[in-house]
Amino acid sequence: VLTVGHADTLPSGPFALEHRSLQSGLRGWVEQQTGHALGYIEQLYTFADRDRIGTERHQRVISISYLALTRKEQATNSAACGWQSWYEYFPWEDHRFGTPPV
Repeated sequence: VLTVGHADTLPSGPFALEHRSLQSGLRGWVEQQTGHALGYIEQLYTFADRDRIGTERHQRVISISYLALTRKEQATNSAACGWQSWYEYFPWEDHRFGTPPV
């Protein structure tokens, strides 16, 4: 899993009017933050509950999660990003040593 900043922070950013699509915005954020270009992208889930962020902001925030593939190579912004184990985020998928306890 490609992370930025702190070891558990995923690349992210706001959708801007100049983005042609959500996917083009996503590609731009990730490449800008990590130096890695994305290949295949799959939308996983959309979070849009009214009280998810809190009422003090008086705005509704919609978050869309994606899974994307990229190559594990040295990037131009390599100091700003890192690689974390897939199983740290999805322990229930780790069947390397039998059925996971999750």
